[in-house]
Amino acid sequence: MGLFLVGAWFVHSGVIQHPQQHLGLFRKLAWIGLPLGTALAIAASFIAVSHVPGQNDKQWQLAVGLQSLGNLPMSLGYIAAIVLLLQKRAWAKLLSWLAPAGRMALTNYLSQSVIASLFFYGYGLGHWGVGRARQVLFVLAVFGLQLLLSRWWLSKFRYGPMEWLWRWATYARRPAMRIAQERASGAAAAL
Repeated sequence: MGLFLVGAWFVHSGVIQHPQQHLGLFRKLAWIGLPLGTALAIAASFIAVSHVPGQNDKQWQLAVGLQSLGNLPMSLGYIAAIVLLLQKRAWAKLLSWLAPAGRMALTNYLSQSVIASLFFYGYGLGHWGVGRARQVLFVLAVFGLQLLLSRWWLSKFRYGPMEWLWRWATYARRPAMRIAQERASGAAAAL
């Protein structure tokens, strides 16, 4: 609930809609949030390496607590860093490739879950236990494919498939899916 309220404040205060007017805030969030969140995550990692649940529960809970405390400043720091990078033309152009995947976040999240499940578990390809380097390659391949598919999909459709279903369920009416449908319905409404 607390994170939801922080997000709601970002939207309702206008900070996220007009980032150019709040660059000072974003600089502070980046310079404070990233180091603080990183420090807490590193401290939690050092504790978690030597303490496991069921054997050293107090130390393990301390590690989990430090990690949880570090999540908010780290997240705010990441958001601030991205907003600041978007103020630079070269970075904005590069990061614009991520926008279609963000517009289809629910579809991509669910498809990642299905793909990873089929790849790693025994009812699929059974690659459980592959090394970290191969996992990173897997993640890069899946996300790279999703970036391309998201860009292609949104060139033809207004929403991702799951985002479309979500809007239909939320507003209790079927939204136009195809971009051409939307243009045609807009032209008909203008007449």
